[in-house]
Amino acid sequence: MNKLLLCLASFCLMTALSAQNTIPLWQDAATPFRPGAERAIVPKVYRVLQLDTAAMLLRLAGAPDESVANSSVSSYTLELPRPDGRMEAFRFCESPIMAPGLAQRFPQIKTYLGKGVDNPTALVRLDYTHHGFHAMVLAGEDTYFIDPYYHLLNDGVYQAYFKKDFQSDAAFKCEFESAGQEVLGAGGGLTGIGEELRTYRLAVATTGEYTQYHGGTVEAGLAAVVTAMNRVNGVYERDLSVRMILVDSNDLIIFTDPSEDPYSGGNQLGVNQNTIDTYIGNNQYDIGHYFDRGGGGVAGLGVVCSSGNKARGYTGLTPPVGDPFYIDYVAHEMGHQFGGNHTFNGTQGSCGGNRNGSTAFEPGSGVTIMAYAGICSGDDVASNSVDHFHNGSLQEMGAFIGSGGGNSCPVIETTGNTMPAVDAGPSGQVIPVSTPFELTGFATDIEGDSLTYCWEQLNLGPAGSPNNPVSNAPLFRSFSPTASPTRVFPRISSIVNNTTSLGERLPAYARGLTFRLTARDNHGFGGGVEWDTRTLTVTDQAGPFRVLSQNQPTAWLAGSYQLIDWEVAHTDLAPVNANMVDIYLSMDGGFTYPILLEDSLDNNGQALILVPDTLQGEQFRVKVKAVGNVFFDINNSNITITPATAPGLTAAVLQPNQLACTGELVQYDLFLAPLLGFEGEATLSATGLPDGVTASFESPLPLPSQSAVTISGLSGLATGDYPFQLIVSSGVVSDTVALNIELYAQAPQDILLLAPAEGEPNVSIYPDLSWQTNPDATSYEVEVALDAGFSDIIYTRAGITNTAITLPAALPDSSLIYWRARGNNPGCGPGEFTASFFETEAIRCQVYTTENLPASLEGSIPFVISRIAVEDDVIVRDVNIRNIQGSHFPLTGLNFRFGSPEGPIIDLATEDCNGFDFNFNLDDSAALPLPCPFSNGGTFRPQEKLDIYNGQNASGEWRLILFKSEQNGSLDNWELELCFPAPLTSTKETGAAVQQLSVFPNPTQGQLAVEWPATIEKGAVLLISNAAGNLLERLDAEAGSDKRPIDISRLPAGLYFLQLMSREGQLIGNCKFVKIR
Repeated sequence: MNKLLLCLASFCLMTALSAQNTIPLWQDAATPFRPGAERAIVPKVYRVLQLDTAAMLLRLAGAPDESVANSSVSSYTLELPRPDGRMEAFRFCESPIMAPGLAQRFPQIKTYLGKGVDNPTALVRLDYTHHGFHAMVLAGEDTYFIDPYYHLLNDGVYQAYFKKDFQSDAAFKCEFESAGQEVLGAGGGLTGIGEELRTYRLAVATTGEYTQYHGGTVEAGLAAVVTAMNRVNGVYERDLSVRMILVDSNDLIIFTDPSEDPYSGGNQLGVNQNTIDTYIGNNQYDIGHYFDRGGGGVAGLGVVCSSGNKARGYTGLTPPVGDPFYIDYVAHEMGHQFGGNHTFNGTQGSCGGNRNGSTAFEPGSGVTIMAYAGICSGDDVASNSVDHFHNGSLQEMGAFIGSGGGNSCPVIETTGNTMPAVDAGPSGQVIPVSTPFELTGFATDIEGDSLTYCWEQLNLGPAGSPNNPVSNAPLFRSFSPTASPTRVFPRISSIVNNTTSLGERLPAYARGLTFRLTARDNHGFGGGVEWDTRTLTVTDQAGPFRVLSQNQPTAWLAGSYQLIDWEVAHTDLAPVNANMVDIYLSMDGGFTYPILLEDSLDNNGQALILVPDTLQGEQFRVKVKAVGNVFFDINNSNITITPATAPGLTAAVLQPNQLACTGELVQYDLFLAPLLGFEGEATLSATGLPDGVTASFESPLPLPSQSAVTISGLSGLATGDYPFQLIVSSGVVSDTVALNIELYAQAPQDILLLAPAEGEPNVSIYPDLSWQTNPDATSYEVEVALDAGFSDIIYTRAGITNTAITLPAALPDSSLIYWRARGNNPGCGPGEFTASFFETEAIRCQVYTTENLPASLEGSIPFVISRIAVEDDVIVRDVNIRNIQGSHFPLTGLNFRFGSPEGPIIDLATEDCNGFDFNFNLDDSAALPLPCPFSNGGTFRPQEKLDIYNGQNASGEWRLILFKSEQNGSLDNWELELCFPAPLTSTKETGAAVQQLSVFPNPTQGQLAVEWPATIEKGAVLLISNAAGNLLERLDAEAGSDKRPIDISRLPAGLYFLQLMSREGQLIGNCKFVKIR
């Protein structure tokens, strides 16, 4: 039967009951004072209310049951007081969550379901017990509660408070065990939930401590359980189309005496399983749980419907009331029972050792129900959970409920509801780094239900802090669903206030982004939920895209022209290819942008806009957004717009600062407009130009108009800025435009390269390149190649603003390296390259091992350190770690870290992976990042780069550190490979010291002159060999001479060695030379 229509449809009401709508059920009240009374729930902000209890009971008594059929819209409503002082109306009906027999024995316990009238996306769960009235209004970020002001007093005094205003300080730790059935995971093909409602028989036991806290009687304990589960059901029905009904004999497991209940504190899952099987019967329930006053929770994963496991669930908190207990913890632990894993990616606090790598979609502690909000120390991104499941949880739990083990026992009813149809928008767009963006989707609902939307990131990556993400780790936290299908990243409030949003970090490096748009129809009986995926690519070849103008408080005149400047940051080029932008104006300080100032402008960094002459105010902001893409930026400060006070004119120039090279013409585009209906012509004049420089323009000009101003005569001027003014006048009114020419006398010439010196041998494979400052250069460009013709370029960089760089990657060792540099300026462009060459040092690598393996990873030891001692006093050029082998049962909770004698300690692998064995190698130059699991013996990139140790002395102890959970295992092997400059060797000789030969020119294209320090005896020879050591030429050296020309035109380009040998084979002298094409 279609219970949604039954509950929220119209009912035939008696006149007397209809009249009850006029009774003022709620009145604002003064803060009460009851000495000795306990306040279990103390929000930061709340509204105190007095309830007319008798009138409320009468009103609730008339509520129709959700089983009553009627197709028209119900007029049976109830108004509830919001925390902000307003009242909010709901259609409602009685919605029992106790089996009929249990409900008959406890008729004073009633539960209700409602749907918002004022806010159609809002759902309410109500209950009335002998503890009083309780309400939970699920309305996204507007979620609020109504609860008794005092615990157990039930004196008609209540408090209404927003969820965000109540945070519990109670300590809590969650665990779960994999004791159930197969969980299908979050990567399956499920795309929606909600055309069927699944009802499960629930058995909830309570400890004596729990019941005594709530009054000490069975009825009191059961009433508290009903309040908790009524609220839990509100979330589960909306998100998963799941309802849990307390079994008929649930009162048998409401224990009232701590000394007689079967529980002894802590994790008693086995006891609970046996208790519920004994009192209720194995075949009489589908999911079991127990409540306590402890500070933790534990549950079996995917145990619903599983005989012998289905009661393995526990939640305890002090005090066990309020949203933190019901949603943060009970809904969380039951989520494990329904197949949901943890969704957080943090490692600190309680997050440590509890992360599940295959569902770690949320940065830090996370915020959704299956995350750990508020208990992960430095990784916390919120103090309490939001009241919805992450999309990854929806897919994982939905698969378990709909087609996995959780589908074998519920009663399944067709709701008559259909899932929304969702379109998240196009995938594949490329966005720049460190730039805000916004995603907009679209959804429709056949029944016309009011939809709410939730954009969530669905990336998995290495574990770690939300403030220091690496690889594809999640960046963006989830927020409560809203009525808007658009989400701004980060939140628009953070952008407006120029602050960093906790749990929202813009990507600062190249990576992929995957998002899900989830639409909820907030149906009152089996919610419809569907989602769609959208992907983006972040490139580090562009960005950040930034608005540069109006970043300080600015004043504009209505009707005037104004310049908007932004940093294009290569977003107009591939791979972003955003060739055009739109410019919008906000009137509310930057939160919304209803005014389109200009559309489809060239993305060139500057635009001239005409301020609408009807605007006035102090909270205007500008937004520049890419056309056909999702990224944008806004200016940092509010703009004040004041109206013109008298007719006049306004003048402006697009690109008032112009670049030029000596002798060029400079042209400005001038725009003129009248103010307040001014009529007349404008005359132009220029002042402040250097002698010999002239301005050409048409004058007079009509209003409005656009014209050109041309500047000539710039030859012979020195490099510098040349400011001047353009004066536009008409009668007694005028406007002045400040202009400037940034002039450059010539392109930079003759860059002097300093280091390495030309032909210098044994240069580090991580060399510093430097050159002398050139007065005509504003930036420099460097190229490094493996050949003299620069056809094999291995490094290039432009836009260098200083005169030295360090190459970011190692050069080939024992190689001839060619490099060149040139200057550039924006007016005249680049000059000619100046080139040089040097030879890199020889590198050798050595593997170091330890004999102190295998090392036991005993369960009680939190970490193990394995050390390798290196005695070689050498400078490290490269570090690799080989053959890291061992086991840990399971790999989840095992983190690998590493440190050199000098430090620091870095993370090698912190991903929680399935499996038991590990076997891998780490090398910064590997093609792939570390996979999960890492057991195939492959070579991968570490989480943090090992090149941080390059340049350190190798001597000392190198440490591999394994941080682990309480499981056992073994580190069986690891090897350290260090690469460093090979020691220089010399040729053994029996005579005089080896002399350095002189060769010139060097490099040379064909002819080489060789000189040696003294005359030689007869029989001496010159030997030419290549870099591989092969002898290529043997030439006679004339006796009694000290030089000789050599023709090397037939040799290919490259590095060669020249040796002068005596007749007896003694080395007299040597040198190197370079043959170029």
